Amino acid sequence: MSRYSGTYEEDRDHGDLAHRIEEYSSGAECTLYPMSCDEEALMTRWMTAEEGAFVDLAEMR
Repeated sequence: MSRYSGTYEEDRDHGDLAHRIEEYSSGAECTLYPMSCDEEALMTRWMTAEEGAFVDLAEMR
């Protein structure tokens, strides 16, 4: 189940990355992906970080 997905309005000028956080029994995973990719290209253009390797952006600002 997704806890949050989307982009931050303030960051739109800095790139076209979106993110999605999924909760699993082993912990949360955050996946970053470009919004401008078609479905075929998106299969190889993403990056995932496991819980503990990412922080809440709003808390860090």
